[in-house]
Amino acid sequence: MKALWRSFSRNLWAGLRLLMLQPVAVRDFRSRPEQLTLLILTGAVLEILLCQAEFGGEGDINWVTLPNFLSLTMKDLALGMVLAWFFRNRRLLLWWPVLVLSADIWLSVLCWPLVKWAGLRLHSPDLANSSLISGVMMGLMLWYLMTILLALKRTLAISLRSTLLIGAALIPLQFVASTFYDDPLWLPTPAEAQTGAQSWPEPAPPRLLDESFLYNEQARLTAQLSAVEPSREGVVDTYLLAVAGDASQRVFKHEVQAIQQLFDSRFGTRGRSITLVNSQDTAGTLPLATRSSIDTAIQHIAHQMDRHEDMLVLYLTSHGSKQHEFQLSFDPLDLPPVTPDWLKEALDRAGIRWRAIAVSACYSGGFIPPLANDTTLIVTAADAQHPSFGCEDREQFTYFGQAMFNEALRKTDDWQHAFQMAQAAILQREKQEGYDPSNPQISIGRAFSEHWMGALAGRQADSGVMPNK
Repeated sequence: MKALWRSFSRNLWAGLRLLMLQPVAVRDFRSRPEQLTLLILTGAVLEILLCQAEFGGEGDINWVTLPNFLSLTMKDLALGMVLAWFFRNRRLLLWWPVLVLSADIWLSVLCWPLVKWAGLRLHSPDLANSSLISGVMMGLMLWYLMTILLALKRTLAISLRSTLLIGAALIPLQFVASTFYDDPLWLPTPAEAQTGAQSWPEPAPPRLLDESFLYNEQARLTAQLSAVEPSREGVVDTYLLAVAGDASQRVFKHEVQAIQQLFDSRFGTRGRSITLVNSQDTAGTLPLATRSSIDTAIQHIAHQMDRHEDMLVLYLTSHGSKQHEFQLSFDPLDLPPVTPDWLKEALDRAGIRWRAIAVSACYSGGFIPPLANDTTLIVTAADAQHPSFGCEDREQFTYFGQAMFNEALRKTDDWQHAFQMAQAAILQREKQEGYDPSNPQISIGRAFSEHWMGALAGRQADSGVMPNK
């Protein structure tokens, strides 16, 4: 056993010397099967620690991605076989993966404080949008590539030209291998499960092959619409339509449900709120979000409300495109997106005058020019040229939804004040995470602002509650 750990320590020391650009030889590594196994296990443990530092909280090993994690070692073994065959040296078969893993361990140790305290995200779908993270990871990758190529040149006594040719072959191989290992090896437990609430269920397979699902979809929408109460005489009522557009990630479903609870409790929409959700978790319970269902809901709300006084809050959360399309997705249905012009036409046709529209999606600032007017408020998670962040299963809210609705609008009833608070919080979080600013946007018609605060003050005066400024 002592010999095992002595050899392991020797491999780690050789890996450290390698990264410090010190000369290493084949004999400096103990290239045996038990050492390869021990290095793989150590690398997996460090990968889990990195994920815990990144995500925080409780969690579990992501067993589904374990084979993909091991595929990286299979790639190194294959390269070792090529080197052993080409140079007619059997020792190179295990020497190469042992060398790579010994260096990888030190890279993981180096990354840990960056993830823990500098806020770097190594397993984020938005990684490519972060200039800081991209720069750090590119620097580490180039340093790593340079060290192993230098080790090859020194160990095998090959020419610089041959070394560069090997490097040119390694880069695409490393890229292809890394695409197989994309998901983290450790996933956090959803926050509601950590607090003892019911945890998220596993995604169910698409239910569209079930005839009853399709047959009853109209009934589910009709049931929600029928529950919407009419306007009250002498009261300026607020109606809510909240839409979760993309079924591939639960954060949108969770955000819409939280927004409904917020507006029902704080802004008087109870009995006058509708949610349209694309999610396998709620399929068969809540109506789907499609352009048809959104338009039908808008027209029905217009029929129930006093269109000259009552207000509609429309909340949209999903992925967005550079063409300013709000994505609607529920596989295997092919759903057309919501565009600013389509939404404007639907609202104008309904005759709804007072509108508060919130769009939590990438590039959502493109919704403002077509929809802005004196009786409309529009707030978006990003400007027309930048993505927004937080569209991940492990999140309970998008960055925008968390800052604007789960925090700011719980403290103030003033949209402008809430936006300023949210804008500062989002910018601070993006800086900590190393993301380029999303630049949330707001457009408030003067008439809308006066109408909103006047209606809110009247409703709170009736209940004896002072408005929050």
